[in-house]
Parts: sequence; C-alpha cells; structure tokens
Amino acid sequence: MSIPIQPRIVGLVILLGLYLPLLGAPIAWGQDREVATKWEYRAVVFGPNAKNATKRLNELAAEGWQYVGPLGNNLVAFKRAERPGAAGKLAEVSGTVTLDGKPIPAGAITFTPFDGLSLTTSAAINEEGKYTARVPVGKMKVSIIAPKVIGKKKLYDTPNSPTVDITVELLPARYNVQTELRFEVTPGKIQANFALQSK
Repeated sequence: MSIPIQPRIVGLVILLGLYLPLLGAPIAWGQDREVATKWEYRAVVFGPNAKNATKRLNELAAEGWQYVGPLGNNLVAFKRAERPGAAGKLAEVSGTVTLDGKPIPAGAITFTPFDGLSLTTSAAINEEGKYTARVPVGKMKVSIIAPKVIGKKKLYDTPNSPTVDITVELLPARYNVQTELRFEVTPGKIQANFALQSK
C-alpha cells in the first residue's frame, strides 16, 4: 500500500505542529536570559489521512512533543524538553536491523520506556541496517520503520511543480504501529540486533 504525502497533509502537519505546542504554554515576560533546555527527539510517520494525522498530532502535543520539521519518506521530526529526573542512566545501544536475513536499506528505530518516566529515544538506521542510540536503562518497547520509495508525485498540477516521494512501509505493523518488540536496556555499551521477518 503506497503512502503518498498529500499537499494538504503537509500543510496540516506543519500548521498544527507549530500551533498545538503553544496551547497552555505560559509566556515569560521580562526574563533577561533563557535557560538552556535539553531536548529529546522523535521521528514519526504520517500517512495521507487527514483525520488520522490530526489525531496523531493532538496525541503528540498532549505528550509535550513540538514540531521540528519533515525528514523525508513520510517522517516528521518532533522534540520535547527533558523532564526533571527523566534522563537517568543512559546506555549506548547499537546493532543491526535485518529483514528476511538482509539489512534494511534505511529507516528509524525508537525506544519507548514502559514506565513512561524516562526518555523516548529515536535513531536513524543507515543503508547497512546499522544504528547507534543513547537509551535510558530499563525495559523498552521498540518500534522500527523502513519506508521504501517506489516513485514520485507532483505536489501541484503544474508543469514546474516540485515532487514528493511515494513510499510503502517495508515492515509489518507488528514491528511499528502495533509493535511486539521488547528489549531490556542495561548499563554500558550493548548490542541489540533485530532479525525481522516479512511474513
């Protein structure tokens, strides 16, 4: 199933992503110096359905995520400030992600803590299927996406219109939106390889 990015979805993601984080945010007047903020980042997939995209944006805003910008392949970057005491101990997790025995060509991996207190961490997966991430110690839910470009589509019906990629998700839902992957992160440098199956 292809997932083209429709122009109205791009605009919706950008506008809502910029607007929602402002709701309920206090305005600080008269501050001479802005306190440095540490951020955690997350890559999120958005499909062509406006209703689902709006729902997802509201969920992200409710969790404190702020829009950063598009990453390509239907991925959108978000960030949120680290919560006090959320960082804890971090481990360096690296590994290889394969599909049917072959490295996936590109994608992203996300580690989400079960306790909801520590940081959610995302990292890019390179063309060799490898990744490295700094992840809080503890039990994690792991989500992996691997969009594949299958063509291009014009944003507008004009001769000089810019184009966007049309992609399909290589991996089954049990590895991302309905992930069954789990991993226990321990202190230090550790390996976490994921051998995925298409069927």
